[in-house]
Amino acid sequence: MSVSSFRVTPIARGVQALAAAAVCMVPLGVSPAFSQDNARLEEIIVTAQRREESIQDVPIAISAISAESLRQQGISSAFDLLGKVPSLTVTSAGNPRNAEVVTIRGQGATYLAPVGVVNYFAEVPLIQSGIIANQGAPGTFFDVGSLEVLRGPQGTLFGRNTTGGALLLDPQKPSEELHGYLQVQGGNYDNREFEGVFNLPVIDDTLMLRLSYKSVERDGFTKDVGPEGFGFSDICAPTLQPLCGAFAPDARSPGFAGKDYDNKDWSHLRLGVLWRPTETIDNYFMALRSESKDNGTGFIFSGAGPGANVANLAGNFAYGVNNLFTGNVFDPTITQSVVERARELGPRKTAMNHDQFTNIDHDAYINTLSIQLSDDLQLKNIVSYQEMQLNYDWDLDGSLLPMLGQLPPFIGDNEVDNVFGEPGDRGVISDNSQTTFELQLQGMALDDNLDWVVGTYYSSVEPEGLQGTASFNAASFNSGLFFEQEITALAFYSQGSLNLAALNPDWDQWRLTLGVRHTDDETEGRRLSNNYYSDRVYSSPNEFERQVRSANQNSKEWTWTVGLDYQYNADTLFYGKVTRGYKAGGFNYAAPRTLTYEPEFVTSYELGVKADFAVAGMPARTNVNVYTMDYDDIQRAAADNFPIGGFLPDTNDFNGNGDTSEFVCTGPNGENFAASATCLDQGAITFNAEAARISGIEIESTIAPVENLEISLSYSYIDAEYQDYDLTIYADPLRGGTTLYPCSGPTTWPGLGQPSVSLDYSCIPFQNTPEHIAALNVRYYLPLGNLGELVFFGSINHQGKTYSSATTSEREDPTAWVDSYEVVNLSLEWNGILGSSLDARAFVTNATDETYSVNEYVGFSQSSGFTNTVYGEPRMYGMSLRYRFGD
Repeated sequence: MSVSSFRVTPIARGVQALAAAAVCMVPLGVSPAFSQDNARLEEIIVTAQRREESIQDVPIAISAISAESLRQQGISSAFDLLGKVPSLTVTSAGNPRNAEVVTIRGQGATYLAPVGVVNYFAEVPLIQSGIIANQGAPGTFFDVGSLEVLRGPQGTLFGRNTTGGALLLDPQKPSEELHGYLQVQGGNYDNREFEGVFNLPVIDDTLMLRLSYKSVERDGFTKDVGPEGFGFSDICAPTLQPLCGAFAPDARSPGFAGKDYDNKDWSHLRLGVLWRPTETIDNYFMALRSESKDNGTGFIFSGAGPGANVANLAGNFAYGVNNLFTGNVFDPTITQSVVERARELGPRKTAMNHDQFTNIDHDAYINTLSIQLSDDLQLKNIVSYQEMQLNYDWDLDGSLLPMLGQLPPFIGDNEVDNVFGEPGDRGVISDNSQTTFELQLQGMALDDNLDWVVGTYYSSVEPEGLQGTASFNAASFNSGLFFEQEITALAFYSQGSLNLAALNPDWDQWRLTLGVRHTDDETEGRRLSNNYYSDRVYSSPNEFERQVRSANQNSKEWTWTVGLDYQYNADTLFYGKVTRGYKAGGFNYAAPRTLTYEPEFVTSYELGVKADFAVAGMPARTNVNVYTMDYDDIQRAAADNFPIGGFLPDTNDFNGNGDTSEFVCTGPNGENFAASATCLDQGAITFNAEAARISGIEIESTIAPVENLEISLSYSYIDAEYQDYDLTIYADPLRGGTTLYPCSGPTTWPGLGQPSVSLDYSCIPFQNTPEHIAALNVRYYLPLGNLGELVFFGSINHQGKTYSSATTSEREDPTAWVDSYEVVNLSLEWNGILGSSLDARAFVTNATDETYSVNEYVGFSQSSGFTNTVYGEPRMYGMSLRYRFGD
């Protein structure tokens, strides 16, 4: 395969020239590192190809962070990776902060779809919740040997197909020495943390245990000022009565003044058991339990746009009763006064009409059996079982208005013959289990010139209880939208790397990699709502049954990789590869009309170089890669308002108050939709956009100018553009008549009864994809002899501006841009204090106290008409003390 066979854009050709210039450092007066015996950077071992190798020998774009670096940089969650890894960004994607949606090279998570970047723990994909796309619970970054970030499609070797990349978390395994540590930490915002590790060899060289525990508590940095802070005496709390302000005075509440959001309160317990009955058999069993309970996210209400009919309606429901009776239900006066007050209070104060909380419980059991069948053949069997339950009360609009929220669902009295339970049953937002099996055979052949692996992978995700969402939309408290879905995947894969010396001794510097995988994905889903239109004809209004809407989505796809690398010398590797990646489609339980979406595909073309060398005796390392990707059938999501009936006299007394003259939402066949104040099924559509092209360059470089000093720089540039994107705009009674600004020019949103239209949106910015990401790190070690060692670490991380919306233009959603920002982090460690086993660490994150947003919720021209902002952490500082024991 020649370099000319790579399909590249003009931008990619330019960055290839830049990469070539970086490589030219080696022959042009820069000494190869192998000639500097005392001037080498640390060798980093990774498992990106399912076997242990030096990171400099792996022809993959990969970043690795050791356990020591994770501690020094204070990385304890995915959000802490912001700005530190090329082409990687993390957002909450409009969800609670715990979502931690990782996006690499423009591929991340879409509402209700599988994630594009999978987190693996002990080689097993962490279970994903249904709505907010979190993977597992907090704590998985604790007591790990390393973190590896693989960039680009992972279509052949790993358990789940991904289009963006993978995070590999390798937990520390039990070892043969008795050792451990105890650590306490304190800081501002009443930060209190404890962690401990105990490693015990029970039987020498045969049975070893490792017990790890960590708990974290910290106050929130966003405060609820209550309704009085906004000039009101109370709030309209969630209630079964949709018109809270006019007809349900008992639903008034004093609010939640003094409550803090964005706090932390979680614990993580892990047990590892390593058993070696013989020299050729290893069995590693790991169990973990993680619990997180906090007050939810500090959403800040930031605006209500020209299409804010729902926002205005909510304001009048809660505080403008006279407007309701005069028919001026969309009067914006109250809503705009709340917007102005929110701007006066700033980014750390809010007021909610929901008593927010977020609870996550995660249990995992993983067993890995490795049998060395011969010197050149190993069998590995990985079995796992996980359960995760996620529950929350979520006030998405971030205001005291009864506008848009999600609550734990319950089954109302009007849901007849409900197949999911009985009236009054309570559910949770997400309650699933995941079972995986992977059987793998690895070996060497052809006089060790061929490394190969073959395997099979199976996973099954099943519901474990009543789950769904209950919505409080425009002052209506819907009892529940329930769903069940079963997701299965079966894959067979094989990959091999051949040193071409097996064909010709003169080709011993060349290596060819071929990989292929076939995956069969199937999703079976069911959806039940008291808020959707069923086309069943009922014999009478009082004799209808709730009809479950169901759909299946199946796909069988081949993915593959072809790579060729050239070992120029012992410390310089050139590589090129073409990879096909794929992400399964699925069931969209929140969709009013379209219940399934199709898979998405990525074909990536990549060139790279990895070089260790010395500059005037100073060891240095530079890894550069350039890529271009064809991205097809892109999974995207949009809000949707679907009419379910009309407001008719309540002749059947659906409200149950004896007043049959009231107007309530009634379905076309007489269905009781009285719980809906808008007479809409408000949900979301997950769909497929046609095509995009993404190109970029990634650079990671390190130099040690003097002994014990390391300076590293990482940088990425991404050029992402849609090539073909036609967005279907459905008739909408709330947004109808408002102006849209697609690429072809202004047009009008179709109103109720008008046909849908297809509009060109290929000119809008690419979602969650900053052009520039950069980080500068400085680490200095100062040995103090018998007094210990000082370690200073400092970093400046830059995150370029990103566009939050996937379905609106900049003119439609002017607040969709998340501005660029820089964060400075500092730490100082004193290890082995005065020759003891004590270590101390002082740290400060966001040292300049930068105020920056990590997500902008887009809603100006969506169904709600409002926007909110989620801000990053303010300055955090503290100290920790660690006592080490054993070897």
